[in-house]
Amino acid sequence: MGCTARAHLSLPAGSAFWRSSVRRGATLSKLNTAFTNKMENIITLGDFMRYLTVLFASFVLAACSTGTASRTESHSAGSTQGPAAELQKASVDSVVQFLIASAASDFLAHGPSPVRFRDLRIGHDMKSMGETRYILCGQVLRVQDGGKTDWVPFATIKTSGYEQYLGALASTFCQGSSFTWDTDGDLSSRLQSRLDSLRGAPH
Repeated sequence: MGCTARAHLSLPAGSAFWRSSVRRGATLSKLNTAFTNKMENIITLGDFMRYLTVLFASFVLAACSTGTASRTESHSAGSTQGPAAELQKASVDSVVQFLIASAASDFLAHGPSPVRFRDLRIGHDMKSMGETRYILCGQVLRVQDGGKTDWVPFATIKTSGYEQYLGALASTFCQGSSFTWDTDGDLSSRLQSRLDSLRGAPH
């Protein structure tokens, strides 16, 4: 019958070998803890740097988007206002031509025979239905019986055609509280030229 011998080595707790083993174990534990902390710091710093990069990129994209939107809005507003202003100016110009031609034709057909014109401008007021009514306002120098001359106010109103008034009634159209001038310069020379061209035209 065989017999197995087991050897059991027991070291005294205070022996030099035991103390050396304990010190080596403590040192390894400290190294492991320091290494773990360092790795955690490296990972934390890396995450923080990535966060800063993403945040900076977000700010850049937001600034670019805002700038592009502002330029687009400004361009849209400019392109909207431009044609509207040009359309309004073209509309007033066509009214000016129509009223000057109408006034010249009326003076030629019905009198009085004008010597000259002054203070000629075009404005508008609002009718009761909210429609815009354009009026040519000015004064005409007429020759009375006996060769005397006087300045008389007149108004040429754009309707479906036109209407022309002389005297006090004409003044009421051009002095209403809702009346607004659309032209600044005196249009007298334009009306005079139009009348002269009609006088010189063959009948």
